[in-house]
Amino acid sequence: MLNKYHLIALSLSLMAGACVPNAPAPEPAPPTKSQEIKAPPPAPLENRADWPKGEWTDWPISSGNWVYRNDARGSIALFGVPNDDALVTLRCDQQMRKLYFSRQISGAQLGQAGMKMTLRASQGLKQFDALPVGGENTYVAAVINQNDQILDALIYSRGRFAVELTNVKPVAIPAWPELARVVEDCR
Repeated sequence: MLNKYHLIALSLSLMAGACVPNAPAPEPAPPTKSQEIKAPPPAPLENRADWPKGEWTDWPISSGNWVYRNDARGSIALFGVPNDDALVTLRCDQQMRKLYFSRQISGAQLGQAGMKMTLRASQGLKQFDALPVGGENTYVAAVINQNDQILDALIYSRGRFAVELTNVKPVAIPAWPELARVVEDCR
C-alpha cells in the first residue's frame, strides 16, 4: 500500500521526467533520384486565343473612360468602364514624389513571381517590376520616378499606349489629358 510520501515521490519523479528535453529527430536522408522534390507547377496562363494580334498600334482600344480625382495622397487618374473597378490607374503620391501605374489582374495571375510591366508608347517603351497592391481588388503596380521619360512618351503617344504584363492579356489604353494632369501634379 502506498502512503502519502510514496505518492509525493512518485509524482515528483514523473514531473522531473516530463522536464527532460526530447532527443532531436534524426535528419531525413537526402532524396534519391526516385524521391526528387519537384517545384509546384507554374500558375496557369491566360487563354491567349483572345489576345490582340499584330502591332500594338492596331489593337482595339479598351472600353472605358478616364476620370481624374484628388485625394489626401495626391491625385489619381482611373481608366475603366463606369461603375466598375478601374482597369488601369496612374496615382501621384505627392509626399513620395512617385507615380504608381497599376493594372487590374485576376487573383490566379497575382501569384506569378517576377511579374514585369511594359508600358509601350509611340516614342518608346520601358519595362518595370510589377508588384501586388490593393485590398479587395487585385492589382499590380509599377513605381515610376516623376521625371521618367516614359511618362512623357505615354502622354504624347499617338492616340493610345499599351500596357503589357507577364502572362496577362495586353491592353491598349487611350492617351487622354487626365494622364498628363496626374504627371504634372507630381512634378
